[in-house]
Amino acid sequence: MVAFLAFLKLVFSDLQEIKAAMRQIEKHLAIQVELSAQARARKKEEVRNGR
Repeated sequence: MVAFLAFLKLVFSDLQEIKAAMRQIEKHLAIQVELSAQARARKKEEVRNGR
């Protein structure tokens, strides 16, 4: 029983680490999306000003 509880604790701590990593990835992706949107907007503006 104790071994099983230790196993559950280990799995739970791994899940917490995975959750934290996923949050970091989400933040990174949000930044990438924002930068990409800004780049597209800049490009549109350049095209508009070029005409």
